[in-house]
Amino acid sequence: MIAHPDQVFARVSPWLGWLVISGSAPYSSPLEDELSARILAHCDLTMPCLWFDMDGEPSPGMEITIEEIEPEFAAPIERIGVEDDLPGEDLEASLILMASRHPDRWVEMVADTPLGTWLLGQLEAGGVVFAAGAAAAALGSWVFPAGADTPGCKGAAWLPGAVLLPGTADPVVHTEVRAHLSRAENSYALGLPEDSTLSLGPEGQVEVWGGSAPKVVLGRGWLT
Repeated sequence: MIAHPDQVFARVSPWLGWLVISGSAPYSSPLEDELSARILAHCDLTMPCLWFDMDGEPSPGMEITIEEIEPEFAAPIERIGVEDDLPGEDLEASLILMASRHPDRWVEMVADTPLGTWLLGQLEAGGVVFAAGAAAAALGSWVFPAGADTPGCKGAAWLPGAVLLPGTADPVVHTEVRAHLSRAENSYALGLPEDSTLSLGPEGQVEVWGGSAPKVVLGRGWLT
């Protein structure tokens, strides 16, 4: 058990919103129901809801997710793809969905970029950012774009020290992950199975919103 999860799950900057990271786009009805209710409680639906799809084609599961939650929100969710103009800096959004199969693409899009700055600004202002699958992986300090058994690269570092592993139940089964944790100070790995969702709130909250709890493995420098 982690004594102070708010210290482990440090944020790159303070925010008033919620960052929701998921192992995949949610498929099962129980997970959908709880996620929809939790997200709805934190959204201002007078503001736009956006879905960023950076694959160039619909990401698996995201169409299902949007079809499920649009009626509950009674608000449309606008898709923004690679072919579309990115939001202007003055646009404010209440809910932002991010999904992709390629973490390296998301690293390119959000690590020290105008889009990354805008997305963080929405989170800081009170928006809900839901990052699923590879989009979630890109938000850690270190990413393994070609798989957790290959050398990794720097991520967007929204969560300093984090290695986020969607689709992985136990991070320590991967040699490269163990090696990274052994040398990176105050690092940690988070295994996010497909039905797992972790939400990080404005006052240090670390909550499981439906599905199974992720597995956290602490790296070098932590005292538990």
